[in-house]
Amino acid sequence: MKNQLEIKVQITHKLLKRNQSELKTLEDNSIIFNSKSSAFDEIVAKKIKFQKKKIKIKKKLLLNFDATKILRIQKFYSF
Repeated sequence: MKNQLEIKVQITHKLLKRNQSELKTLEDNSIIFNSKSSAFDEIVAKKIKFQKKKIKIKKKLLLNFDATKILRIQKFYSF
């Protein structure tokens, strides 16, 4: 049975992949639907920026989870 940390890592990893896919779609669409409207461009730019922020946070979470896992292993093997 998987422990909570492994489940959190798996869920975060899946969410990260989904966010990366959504970012690619947003970036591709921003090129395809390049408009003369600065309001539209501004909205798309904000969405892209927000998506990048979500990706950055998930990557930090995964690094944190890795650090926690390493600490647990060290604790287990320390004498």
